[in-house]
Amino acid sequence: MLPKRSRKGTHERLCGQRFWELIFGGNEELYRDIIEPLGHLALERNEEAKRLYIENLNTLTADFVNRFCDGGVINWNQLIRFNSGKD
Repeated sequence: MLPKRSRKGTHERLCGQRFWELIFGGNEELYRDIIEPLGHLALERNEEAKRLYIENLNTLTADFVNRFCDGGVINWNQLIRFNSGKD
């Protein structure tokens, strides 16, 4: 794990609370004010992303089954022809 503060020549590396405190003029609590709402927003977006992922996965799976399966079994000749055939 990297240290939260280090010096290299004329540069100082700051992480987390120390970084936000420097950027916003000494407000020691700003990192919480920023991170907490972002965490809630990320959680909301994650749920939407999961829903969209599942929808797309189901759509692609149904398309694959309709195009390349016979009675639930992959028709390899049809799939290979589609993937590697001339047309």
